[in-house]
Amino acid sequence: ATPGGNRETHAAGVLTKIHATLATLEDKGVNAAFWDFPNLGHGPMFNASFRGALLDISGENAGNTAGCHSLSR
Repeated sequence: ATPGGNRETHAAGVLTKIHATLATLEDKGVNAAFWDFPNLGHGPMFNASFRGALLDISGENAGNTAGCHSLSR
């Protein structure tokens, strides 16, 4: 966990862990990506990510990649 006051300090390490996780999932055949919602707290981030996930699953979000980070090797 990263204390709220140190988010910038730990951001690079968190991104490294995210990319490692994406690589592991991709190696196992899972199509994975993560979405970045800067400046949102826990509640607003949940609402934004849940809505985005539902749209993505439904196919309604096709082509909208703003904030999406997939693994590029």
